[in-house]
Amino acid sequence: MKGSRRWFLRTVGGAVATFGSALWAQEATSRQRLSPNDKLGIGFIGVGGMGRGHLGWFLAQPDCDVVALCDVDERALAEAKRMCGDRPVAVYKDYRQLLERKDVDAVVIATPDHWHALIAIHAAEAGKDIYCEKPMTHTIEEGRQLVNAVRRYGRVFQLGTQQRAADHFRRAVELVRSANWAKSSCAVAGSATTRTATMCPNNPCPKS
Repeated sequence: MKGSRRWFLRTVGGAVATFGSALWAQEATSRQRLSPNDKLGIGFIGVGGMGRGHLGWFLAQPDCDVVALCDVDERALAEAKRMCGDRPVAVYKDYRQLLERKDVDAVVIATPDHWHALIAIHAAEAGKDIYCEKPMTHTIEEGRQLVNAVRRYGRVFQLGTQQRAADHFRRAVELVRSANWAKSSCAVAGSATTRTATMCPNNPCPKS
């Protein structure tokens, strides 16, 4: 297989979570002279909001080639294709056709949740390494089937639990667990917003 599967696990598990950390920048710089044969071919299955977020990051990496996109939503697929510019990227509506490609080394799965398990199992059977958005599965049985498939075919699997693995989240946990946290009198929290979400107004800190 082209590239390093160990590198794929480390890169997707960490760098995708931070979208350009200093650690990744150093590693990417060291790999800029790789020949095309050493690059990882990446296929995207699901290119909605989250999928295109990952796509933009992968397009900027010198050691990855985005070679194929798949989505049943023509508008999302067209936008993802536009992001790829003049790259010779193939587009599909059926993920099984993408998995048949020999130049796809790994896939990014960012479909609606109920598709995650089946697509990931099929990807493992097709010999692809996998980055899958959370939730991994809907049921324990689905999870067991996916784990079995990944082990049976010797693939690398990374679940998108950035809030459990990224350095800044781990540092926050360390701060909360430290003795100094007990002496704090005020905390400020932020919340991600969507087009339909509203932010709560600031409130004064409680007196006790």
